[in-house]
Amino acid sequence: MALSLTAGQLRELKSQARVELARRAAAEGDVLGWGKALMPDKFKLPFCRLHEYLAAHRGDEMSALEAARGHAKTAIGCMLAPMFQALAEPGRFQHFLQVQATDDKALSVNSSIKMELEQNDLIRRLYGDQVGRDRWTNGQFVLRNGACFTAVGAGQSIRGINYRNRRPDNILV
Repeated sequence: MALSLTAGQLRELKSQARVELARRAAAEGDVLGWGKALMPDKFKLPFCRLHEYLAAHRGDEMSALEAARGHAKTAIGCMLAPMFQALAEPGRFQHFLQVQATDDKALSVNSSIKMELEQNDLIRRLYGDQVGRDRWTNGQFVLRNGACFTAVGAGQSIRGINYRNRRPDNILV
């Protein structure tokens, strides 16, 4: 006897499978697998050694990377890895600071993270509603678990930046 599913049931099964894949990837510390499971539309292409490097060195005390445009450095290193750390590795870092060449670029990166947290149903299923009660702007937002994301352009002074007396402990420049 053939099993017949409605389109809605099939979508639900696919969503459940993606959440389970993301849960397993998070348990294994697999940033790239987690991102592909939760954001398949953003990460359609295969990952390369550069992406693996960014994921593997996400928690290094200090790291430097130079690569040509078009290699998803910002998408992986500045958006995906910090999201993973804030959601799947809570407590490892409490304050993520994005320092980009311009204010617009920094706000754009923060906005991308913020929008995923607000609108990605798979992330919401796995981690619940992360929209914090305190601050929720593109320049700075705080998740329900207390992780703070701040964005500034390179021309701004970052000396003294803090949120509730917590200085950034993960700075991406």
